[in-house]
Amino acid sequence: ESLQSAAGRRELENKFNICGSMPLENEENQAVFAQAASDPFIPQSNDPSCAGKICNIQKQCKFMLSSEFTISPLDKLAALVRIAFGKECMVCDAGADKRSLTNTTKQGGTERVWLFQTCTEFAFYQTCDPDSRCPFTTSPHLTSLQSYYDMCQLAFGISGSEVETSVQASNAFYGGDKPPGASRILFVNGQVDPWHVQSVLKSNDADELPALMVPGASHHFWTHPPKPSDAPAIVAARLRIAEWVQHFLLETDGDVGLGTVA
Repeated sequence: ESLQSAAGRRELENKFNICGSMPLENEENQAVFAQAASDPFIPQSNDPSCAGKICNIQKQCKFMLSSEFTISPLDKLAALVRIAFGKECMVCDAGADKRSLTNTTKQGGTERVWLFQTCTEFAFYQTCDPDSRCPFTTSPHLTSLQSYYDMCQLAFGISGSEVETSVQASNAFYGGDKPPGASRILFVNGQVDPWHVQSVLKSNDADELPALMVPGASHHFWTHPPKPSDAPAIVAARLRIAEWVQHFLLETDGDVGLGTVA
């Protein structure tokens, strides 16, 4: 609602410490703001054992839901974002983002590489749609599927329909959650990793295509260097993965697997 009026936009710029002079007058910058305000909530890199005040999803949710603070949800979000950004102001500059997407030099960074894979293989776009349970900005509809298609078009000349065709081709090639003719693959999934919805969660062949769900884990957290603070589920997952790898290396045709691990 605050984005709908000039006074509301000034309030947001102040609350969230947004860089520049009245950047939210630009609608494209509003979309950048909607994304930036959600950036601290990144379940892909969730670390259950981190020590910071709002460094993981559990702590962030506790902060947002706490009744200790008698302030509005918007003020809570602004406070959380300010903690996450520290002394740095929030940059909401759609023009700079566009220049980055079209910069093919080394100085342009690596963001284009990941974007190209999404445009040509899996998409995996996180939208915040009206009438959804998205906790961030749904009205106006800023983080839409079309907004990601526009990035593909700008950066690589790939249209939205071509993205959809590529996604269908990827699913056909890999088999989606039912990979055809595959064997000796262990599908390891983190419970809070958004990517797990595109993985094999329950296998029809527990011996050759076992699936393992790691409670509380984020994106391939078990591949990180071990730490004393690692959760028991992470430690157990590493051991289970090692058992399966050893089994796959030693088995011969006709051997029976280690059993269901899901």
